[in-house]
Amino acid sequence: MLALRLRGAKVYGLDVVETDSVRPTWLAHIGGTNIDERRILPNKVEYELGQMDLIVEATGAAALEFHLLDPLGPNGIYVLTGILGGDRPLQIDVAFLIRWLVFRNQVLIGGVNASRTHFKMAVDGLVCSELQWNNHVAKLKTHKRSYEDFETVLTRHARD
Repeated sequence: MLALRLRGAKVYGLDVVETDSVRPTWLAHIGGTNIDERRILPNKVEYELGQMDLIVEATGAAALEFHLLDPLGPNGIYVLTGILGGDRPLQIDVAFLIRWLVFRNQVLIGGVNASRTHFKMAVDGLVCSELQWNNHVAKLKTHKRSYEDFETVLTRHARD
């Protein structure tokens, strides 16, 4: 979101938390808009906000990921970064999905790794963001943990 806002993009965050909680408040500070999924369902986003040029999905919730294909506009790019978990199968019409992507000239891409150059770009973006939004980026840091505590950090955390 920071990288997109630095480049002047309109940014939305879809979440299921109160609008005055940490994530929506943080997003609003950088000029983004929070969408409460309890008010606007993912399969209705297009009707409320219009079509999107770029969607970056990071939840790893399969049903949500496929519902968010609906608002992706022609020539749009959909980036999946969330790793799917759980054991509940999802039934999808693969032929329809492929026709949808091809006829609308859309790109569906997944990625979890980056090169050293990308990490340098991210650090530069964080520095620019710190300057742009007066140390607001520091509010992303909620806790400090030892690297030895990685398992706890990855498996047990509060909803917020």
